[in-house]
Amino acid sequence: VKRSSVWGAMRREIVRKAEDLDPQGLAMVVYAFAASKALDQTLVTAITHTLHRSAAKLSEQELTMVVNGLAIPETPRVASVTDALLHAMRAQVDTVAGRNAAVWARALVRLGLPDADLMQGVLKRVARGEVSMLDVSHSLQATGTVEMPPQFVAQAVAVVKANRNAAAPLLFSCAGPLAELGCDDVELWEALAPALLTRASESPELFRASARLCQRIPCRPVALASGQSLLDQLKSRGLRV
Repeated sequence: VKRSSVWGAMRREIVRKAEDLDPQGLAMVVYAFAASKALDQTLVTAITHTLHRSAAKLSEQELTMVVNGLAIPETPRVASVTDALLHAMRAQVDTVAGRNAAVWARALVRLGLPDADLMQGVLKRVARGEVSMLDVSHSLQATGTVEMPPQFVAQAVAVVKANRNAAAPLLFSCAGPLAELGCDDVELWEALAPALLTRASESPELFRASARLCQRIPCRPVALASGQSLLDQLKSRGLRV
C-alpha cells in the first residue's frame, strides 16, 4: 500500500468526522499530519472550527503538539485558529513546563508572532525549568524579535557551558544568538570554540558563517589547546579580515 494512499484515506475519514474530534485526538491529528507534511489546506479547513472551539480546552501537552505542528514550515495557517491558540498560550504561560515553553518560543517565531509580553513570559518559563541544549537552541530563535529576559540569557549561557561536548551543529546554532545578545563570558566562548572551528572546516559557506560569527563575539576567547584566538585560527586558514 502506498504511503500517500494511507494518508489520503486517513485524511478523508478525519474530514468526515472533524466535528467529533476531542482535544487529544485533535492534537494528535495536527502533529502527526504536520510532521509528515500531510497537513494540507483541505484538512486544515475541515478542522478549523474544531480547533477554534477546542483551543481553550487543550492541555499543556496537547497545546504544545498543536502549536508545534502548525509552526512546521509550509503548514497552512488560519488567522482565527492562530488567535485562539495565542489566547490559550497566554492562559497557560505562567505554568507551562520549561521544555514545552521552549517549543512555544520556536513556534511563535516560525508563525511570525512576536507578541512581546507572551514571548517574554514563555522565555521566563524556559529559564525556570530543566531544559536541554535543544530547548535552549529552540528558544534562542526568538533573539531579535523581543528583548530577551536576563534570567533566560543567564540560563542559556549556563546550559551551553555545561554541554560543551554536545554536537557541533547544535552548539553552533546557539552561538550566533549569544553573540547577538552581547554575551562576553570568555568561558562560554572557549566552550563554543571547538564547535565553531569544526563547522568552519565543513564547507566554504560554514567557514564564512563562522568567520562572521567570530567577528561579532564581544570578547576574544582562546581556542582550546592552540593558544590562538578564534579569529587567529580562522586567519591561519585563509580568512581575510
